[in-house]
Amino acid sequence: YLNRFTIGDDMHFIIYRQGEKLEFRFKLDDEYLPPIRKIYPEYEKSFTDYEVIGGMVLMPLSLNHIAIMIDKNPGMSKYLKPEAQHDAAVLITHVFPNSQASKSRVLTSGAILDEVNGEKIKTLDDFRNAVRKSQRGDFLTIKTTDKMFAVLSVDSVIKDEDFLSARYFYKKSALLEDIK
Repeated sequence: YLNRFTIGDDMHFIIYRQGEKLEFRFKLDDEYLPPIRKIYPEYEKSFTDYEVIGGMVLMPLSLNHIAIMIDKNPGMSKYLKPEAQHDAAVLITHVFPNSQASKSRVLTSGAILDEVNGEKIKTLDDFRNAVRKSQRGDFLTIKTTDKMFAVLSVDSVIKDEDFLSARYFYKKSALLEDIK
């Protein structure tokens, strides 16, 4: 039915639910993009959003990641279904050796975050906000969707960051300055 229309057309629907007439008017629009979709890095700047902390590289989950990492986390296959692509998720894409994340032995590449410090995580901004609430002497508690649980010392994460950023050639996150 939608193939008969073009973007920008006025839409008018009359729907009957339980004997009640409902009327909807709107303009056909293509602005909505599901958070979990195929990303074209050459054209989309959002693909370059990432965070590196505690030896973990975190990115918004995309279908690009699933194609590469499904062998590390077969549970990702649920995101191949269109109905599961409307809720954003944060993926651990890499874990650096000898980092606090690797020492936890449960945070691995391919894991999808569920909670940080007891707060639900769907986006990188959710992650950043949860981490910002941490202080020196505190701990970061991280729970993944496959029920793995890790506790990282904030002091150890901060202490290791100079070494890791020099060793793996990345710029230290401004997020670390917020929790010092």
